[in-house]
Amino acid sequence: MERLLIKDRWHGFKDKTHKYLFTPKSLEFLFKRAGFKIVRLETPFHPLPKFIQTYLNKIGLEGEIWIVGEK
Repeated sequence: MERLLIKDRWHGFKDKTHKYLFTPKSLEFLFKRAGFKIVRLETPFHPLPKFIQTYLNKIGLEGEIWIVGEK
């Protein structure tokens, strides 16, 4: 969300090691394509009010993503 608000001043854009910005859906797709079963996928950091976070989750703008898979 922060990257949308402050655009090119966002720390992730300044760090040249950030080649891609993933959403939970894009990571889930990549894991499944690589043959993994998703065990757990969550976005644990929610600094915004719950109703805003619920909306952002629906459109794929969660923030930090934790994912666990198994083969």
